[in-house]
Amino acid sequence: MNSTIWMNRPASDWLEGLPIGTGRIAAMVPGYVRQERIGLNHEWLWHGRDRYRDTEPRAHLLSEVRRLLWEERWEEAAQAANDAFGGPGGISPGPNRVDPYQPAGDLCIEFPHGPFSDYRRSLDLQTGVVEVSYQALSGGRCIRTCVADLVRDALYIRLYAGGAPFDCAVWLDRQHDPECALRHSVAAAELNLGGAISGGTGFHVRCRLSHSGGALQPVEAGKLAARGVSDLILAVDVGTTVNYRDPADECRAEALPPEQWDDLVRGAIGAVVLIDTRRLEDCFPAVDYFEEHRIPFVVGMNCFDGQVSHSPDDVREALAVSP
Repeated sequence: MNSTIWMNRPASDWLEGLPIGTGRIAAMVPGYVRQERIGLNHEWLWHGRDRYRDTEPRAHLLSEVRRLLWEERWEEAAQAANDAFGGPGGISPGPNRVDPYQPAGDLCIEFPHGPFSDYRRSLDLQTGVVEVSYQALSGGRCIRTCVADLVRDALYIRLYAGGAPFDCAVWLDRQHDPECALRHSVAAAELNLGGAISGGTGFHVRCRLSHSGGALQPVEAGKLAARGVSDLILAVDVGTTVNYRDPADECRAEALPPEQWDDLVRGAIGAVVLIDTRRLEDCFPAVDYFEEHRIPFVVGMNCFDGQVSHSPDDVREALAVSP
């Protein structure tokens, strides 16, 4: 079964982007060609000023909602349920009691491309990898690969043009919000965006760059330019003040050397199935999983005092695995 979602054009709005995430942080990839703008967020990044979840007693109103439902007066029942249990905000006239979530910002990547063709944007649902590729008429095929790594709990974006050198500019940005103060900083191979919502949550976004060939150099405020690189990897992390610490301390993602990219995207390169021959059937699901997903594995056998010993050939035959 094909597990890939793909499109032949960039997203026309935010909802058409392709998502990646670790559970703590995430990104939406629209796949724009000349200036990519990958939206970033964090599970705990919200406005952070109002969070009043206590309500007045409402249980006594449930019987009326049930009566209306029993009488099949659906519209009245829905209105009564919303009035009784819907709370403020939404379609009610009252203000929200819990502030909304907020974006952490955008990772922006600009390319000096002219016309392009043969565009493809895809999300592999098995691997979680998003890929954007197209043929630049002024050069070779440009490939942008985005993945959320659960082990490192970070987002990685690789820019590659088949080994040919290319140029681009990278920076962190956030749509203007009068209630959020921003600060930018740039180092030799690192971008930082700090934010503080007035009276609410603070956050920090960090992007570390690694490359093959060419050079990185700061250009205009808050931007890094890559000149003549053949491979560029961006490691992105986000932190917040929700746990009462400096949000920059939560941004622990390290730069990833380009030679390690294939291992990152491929995921597990092998596994060990540790068996107890007294309960051999318990390992069958693990063996089936790795065989089905074509992940190489080895079998290790626990030996306990008093256990009947079995030769490796006996175990191999019982598991129906090849030598």
